[in-house]
Amino acid sequence: MQEESGETVCSERNGVATWVCPLCQKGQPDRSSMSSHLTEQHSVLPSCVDRLLDIVSLTVSKQAAS
Repeated sequence: MQEESGETVCSERNGVATWVCPLCQKGQPDRSSMSSHLTEQHSVLPSCVDRLLDIVSLTVSKQAAS
């Protein structure tokens, strides 16, 4: 799935959903791994990670409904 800007937020490879980092487009297997990646690689504050991932999930859900 992609946002209109072309930024991939979630994709599927071989039938397995993959979380794609909105900052570097690196894939992670699940939300927990993406949280760790954002915190460790991009210095996103832990208090902000869940909010960021909720926004990404909400965007994906809205696009899937369209």
